[in-house]
Amino acid sequence: MTGPGVLGGRRLTADIAVQLVARVVNLALGVVVTIVVVRTLGQHEYGQWSTIIAVGELLGYIGDLGLDRVTVRQAAADREHEPEWLGALVSLRFLLSIPVTLAFLAIMLVISSDSTMRVSSLIYAIVALLPPLSCLSIVFQLRVRNDLSMAILTLNSVLWTGAGLFLAAVSGNMVAFAVAFVAAFVVSVAVQTVLVRRMTTIRIRASRPLWPELWRVALPVGIAAMLTFAYGRIDQVLVFQISGSDEAGIYGAMYRILTNAAFVPMAVMTTLFPLLASMERDRIRRMVQTASEYLAMVSLPIFVFVLVASGKVVRVLFGADFVAGENALRVLMGAFVAICFGYVAGVMVIVLGLQKVFMRYALFALVVNVVLNLIFIPKYGYMAAAWITLATEVIVQILAIRIVLSTLELRPKLARLARILLASAAMGLVLWALDAAGAGFVWLVLAAAATYPVALLALRALVPSELGALLKREAI
Repeated sequence: MTGPGVLGGRRLTADIAVQLVARVVNLALGVVVTIVVVRTLGQHEYGQWSTIIAVGELLGYIGDLGLDRVTVRQAAADREHEPEWLGALVSLRFLLSIPVTLAFLAIMLVISSDSTMRVSSLIYAIVALLPPLSCLSIVFQLRVRNDLSMAILTLNSVLWTGAGLFLAAVSGNMVAFAVAFVAAFVVSVAVQTVLVRRMTTIRIRASRPLWPELWRVALPVGIAAMLTFAYGRIDQVLVFQISGSDEAGIYGAMYRILTNAAFVPMAVMTTLFPLLASMERDRIRRMVQTASEYLAMVSLPIFVFVLVASGKVVRVLFGADFVAGENALRVLMGAFVAICFGYVAGVMVIVLGLQKVFMRYALFALVVNVVLNLIFIPKYGYMAAAWITLATEVIVQILAIRIVLSTLELRPKLARLARILLASAAMGLVLWALDAAGAGFVWLVLAAAATYPVALLALRALVPSELGALLKREAI
């Protein structure tokens, strides 16, 4: 069995690199299928579809309750009893999936605006029954074989994108898209289950004594994660209920771009999580600093690009009908920067056992988020939801980062982060000048790709020797 302690820098960097490449591919497929679904359904039906997805994802977090991440930590530290920890995870996820599915059906029955939305919700409910099997993807994480996770993710993306393109060609409706979405997910989970069973043993009967401990540790993690996740999805539901399907469709499309962009921090922290769980405090400090710098290096230029070219981004992706959402996209991509740093803080909250403190922060943020949305969405619509999402993310991440740094006794080095910020600003000035001169979307993309790396090297935010180490997979 391969454990974190025996993995070299080459393997770790390769694992992250494979994830990044695969997630770029999946991002491209996700963008394609999102474009297809948005353009086929239009504002009204896409508002309904994105609301179904939002409720499903929110309740999915309730069904997780932190069990997956805590099992990774427990199994990574107790390799001898890994089969029992996996069995406990499967058992508890099964017990949770039943009330979660019933809750999803009840909520959608109440808020659905027509029979098409209700039927689509009924079909989508199948997804809520599958977490006892889909959660076994953590086995790939424990083996640092996230290439297999990416293969399963890519399979799902290919199936869903292919089905979406076919349905768009034959003018499919929302019910047909729901069937295709669920079918792609079921096939992917089935393939994943076969691979996992070949890699490890899962002992469900022998896992019963571990239930109380896993539940005790996971519950505060899950509640905190659910509360943090909730304000992003509750926004969608509230916009749908208060402002209607059309505004919900615009907001859902903009939020989908934010969701797809999250592949970057996810790829990095998925690999580092089981390793951080077994590291000594000094190494954790260095890893947190490095991870934060690299996430800033990726998130800031994405935010700056959208800040300049959001209208062109929306028009290229979704068409002229959705261009009204360009300002909301700018605001949401500001939240993306906070989310990137939040991935680091979120992992460290679990590693350092700070779940209960973080849960209080998340509960406070959720209450503020819901209250502000109820006050401002009736007057300002989805723009209010976007600004409130940004404010909530910033508040939560500042609180989380503060407690993590205090516990680690880590004083972050800001010099490199400042140089990354300057490099992003330099790129932004070039893009702004080209945009003012009437440059098209493709030219802006090419300019960003050409100027940002040069700015990073010129400002020594990324030094040539470090770049060479990255290319040789020796960075970690």
